[in-house]
Amino acid sequence: MEGVLLEDYINNLYRIVQEADEQQAAEQPAEEQPAEKQPELLPGIKTLNREQLKYILKNSKGKIMTIAYRKKDGTLRTINTRTGVKKDITGKGLAYNPDEYGYVILWDLNKKAYRTVNLNTATTLKGGGEIYKIQENLHRNPLVFKNGGISLTGEAAWNKWVRWADLNRRDDFVYKVLDTIKRQGFTATPKQQMVLINWFNRKR
Repeated sequence: MEGVLLEDYINNLYRIVQEADEQQAAEQPAEEQPAEKQPELLPGIKTLNREQLKYILKNSKGKIMTIAYRKKDGTLRTINTRTGVKKDITGKGLAYNPDEYGYVILWDLNKKAYRTVNLNTATTLKGGGEIYKIQENLHRNPLVFKNGGISLTGEAAWNKWVRWADLNRRDDFVYKVLDTIKRQGFTATPKQQMVLINWFNRKR
C-alpha cells in the first residue's frame, strides 16, 4: 500500500512539471523521433546495462525469463516471466508511465499476476541459456543537499535532509523517500532527488 501511495505522490509532484513540458513542446516545431534501435549486444556478453535489459524484456516476446531485482524495502525478489503476455489487459492503461520511473510491467508465471519490476534495482537476468549480471547504480548518484553555501552529498546530505524534514514536517512521503535512499546506500535516482527538491521549494 505504501509503495502505491509513494508512486502516486511522485506522480502528483511531476504532473505539473510534465504539463509545463508539454505546453513548451506544443509551442515548438515537432521534431521527428528516430526509430528505436536495438542496443548493441556483443556475442557472449555477460553483463547488461539498464537500456539493454529494458529492450530485451520489451522485445523478446513469448520467451520465458527469470529476473531478480530489489524491492523498495531492499529485499530481493525473483520472478519467472513470459514476455509479451496480454492477459486481463483492458486497454485503459496505467495511471502513470512506467518508463519515466525505470519500471517495466511483467507477468509472474508463478503468481499468475502482473508485477512492477524496477529495472534500476535489477541484479540478474536469466534467459536463452545465459545468465546476465545487470550493472547496478547506473541511474543513481549520491544524494545531494544544496542550500546557499551548503553543498553536501551522500550520508551527510541524507542527515541534512532528515534534519530539514524534522524541522518542517509536512507529510510522511518525504520520510519514505529518504528511507528508500538510505537503503540504496545514500544514492538517489534523479526522480527521488527531484521529489526532495520540489518539496524543499514548495510554497509554505
